[in-house]
Amino acid sequence: MLSLISLHPFSRFTGTFAGCKSGAYVRSGNGCLIGTHGTSGVRAVDYYISSAILGPPESASQYTKRLVLLGSYATSHEHEPPQKPATREELGLPQNGALYFCPHRLPKYHPLFDNYLRLILEKDSTGYLLLTTGKDKEQAAPFVFRLRHALGDDLFRRVLLAPSFSLDVYKKHLSVASCVLDSPVYVGDLTTHDAFDQGVPVVTVPGELLVQRYTSGLYRLMGIDSLIATNLEEYATIAVRLGTEPDYRQSMSEQIIQKREPVFSPEDTVRDYEQFFESVLFHASVSEHR
Repeated sequence: MLSLISLHPFSRFTGTFAGCKSGAYVRSGNGCLIGTHGTSGVRAVDYYISSAILGPPESASQYTKRLVLLGSYATSHEHEPPQKPATREELGLPQNGALYFCPHRLPKYHPLFDNYLRLILEKDSTGYLLLTTGKDKEQAAPFVFRLRHALGDDLFRRVLLAPSFSLDVYKKHLSVASCVLDSPVYVGDLTTHDAFDQGVPVVTVPGELLVQRYTSGLYRLMGIDSLIATNLEEYATIAVRLGTEPDYRQSMSEQIIQKREPVFSPEDTVRDYEQFFESVLFHASVSEHR
């Protein structure tokens, strides 16, 4: 029997499938694991493994295969070694004003996100947006044109566009950010873990789909809900408060550092996968001997 199992993305997964990239295939015995961010629509796939932290039971209607919700977060991440603290000056960034950092890949900059970015700059007249746009300027050009039109020239002057960074430089930019901004259409997962690893707050607004709930799920795992917005206005208000009230930003950073261990503990995740695979093998064995 060949069982195809589609998983929530497991980049940096520290267990049986260590080092696999999202979208990769892992073949082991009679099973095949596929890392994806959503349902594939392939009927040959029997299970999609995700997390109860990310999706309520009714989310099963969004999948073409059987949805399995683990009790733990469906991927596992480890703390990165601490780096030497960076400064805005050495990175060539503005010395004054809040720095709202969005380190997402270009496809995540949905037009809906433009409204969120505009409202933040309108509420904070001295803050800056730092957006990563990738190495290909031609590919980024339509987004830059669209964003300039959406914001207007006055606000766009406070938008800093950066190509893809090396991992080291990316972590340095993350360390000096006032907060990280999640796209409302496709939130961060790896970038959220990176931010929490440095105690950097992430502003998020969850939606109905899996790719819109990673960050809010991690916050629920930590027992933090004050940085989860329910709409555009709340999102901008939270971001600007983090950017303009140092004491509040510090208190939220301290909360993340104090409560983040469940986000970086692989034991529960590995145990949940073990239990699931044991259950699948047991039922397969029973079926074969009938």
